[in-house]
Amino acid sequence: MPFLDLFQGRDELIAHKHMWYDGAPHQGRCEGCTTAAWHAPDAAYLTYATTGRGIEAINPSLNLLDRTPYGRGERWEDNPEGWPEGRDACWSWRSAADGSPTWGPTSRPVPQWDRPGATPEETLGRRGHH
Repeated sequence: MPFLDLFQGRDELIAHKHMWYDGAPHQGRCEGCTTAAWHAPDAAYLTYATTGRGIEAINPSLNLLDRTPYGRGERWEDNPEGWPEGRDACWSWRSAADGSPTWGPTSRPVPQWDRPGATPEETLGRRGHH
């Protein structure tokens, strides 16, 4: 689908965790990206873009995790003795088919595993963290 078609007649578009390239396969696209675009006749203008940790301010799930006792549970955080050991940053975003958190080549965003017919793939084109 061409990028301009995503506007569906609207003037603005905000996209979370997606990046589109006309005619390119979905593997290896920018899943940690957030963009805002403005649509003028026959053109789109990028008005804001951020990736990785830069999306935290506009990602409601991270804001909710930040308000819980354990927070995001990331390895870099200082935790009191007896609390669970932290994991790599963004561990809750992706998992393998067995539910283990990973950014490996067969991982997907966690919500995608609930889709009917979602099956593991040998590789989705990713290499490590974003």
